[in-house]
Amino acid sequence: MERGSVRKIALALAALASISATPAFATSYVTAATTQVLPIDTAATVTAMCPAGYSVTGGGYKQINDVAQDGGGETVAIAPPNQLLYFAIPYVYVWWSMPNDAGTGWTIRGTTNHIAPGTLTVYARCASN
Repeated sequence: MERGSVRKIALALAALASISATPAFATSYVTAATTQVLPIDTAATVTAMCPAGYSVTGGGYKQINDVAQDGGGETVAIAPPNQLLYFAIPYVYVWWSMPNDAGTGWTIRGTTNHIAPGTLTVYARCASN
């Protein structure tokens, strides 16, 4: 390698070293949450909003049956002739779970069933802009 080429490489490396080490991705993350109690047979849209300066990167939800204080549903037994079938009925039916249009929160749309009220907690995972 020529002496001029080595010098150019050294200058390029020195220039790179002087560039700020600020990453091109989020430097902090937070989880925002919103809880709403839903009466029996009620549809609702619940959104957890990110704080100012943050964008949503993901989200989810937790449902609680307000009677049993658990996250499950009701187990129902149906007994047709010579059979015993069990199936679970959730207390909150979630229709969709997605980021809001602005990208600043996570939105859940759902309804409670006719058995018990429910508490729906929506979570948004947010990254700094």
